[in-house]
Amino acid sequence: MVNLNNTELKQKIIERLDLSNFSPEEQSKILFLLMDNVSCKLNMAILDRLTEDDRRKLQKLSRAGGKKVLNFIGSRVDNFSLLVEGVTKQTVDDFRRVRQLKVNS
Repeated sequence: MVNLNNTELKQKIIERLDLSNFSPEEQSKILFLLMDNVSCKLNMAILDRLTEDDRRKLQKLSRAGGKKVLNFIGSRVDNFSLLVEGVTKQTVDDFRRVRQLKVNS
């Protein structure tokens, strides 16, 4: 449904993580998985905030994709950019906690 700007999302994730101990291949894999997770969680959060009618409209728009989808979501979801930031931060924080647990065990 939502296809976020990958460069922007990667930058936000990199800022929150220290991936310097990983190879470039591992960094890319971690970023891909985290971005996918953020996208899934964000889609769920968006759907939770839409009416049934808006969900149907979004489904029709999502077939075309692109800016129309983001514009529609932005017009229906209050503080959409804050939602994106919050979901991204929470997902990265969850990753950091799991990573720290593995390091400590």
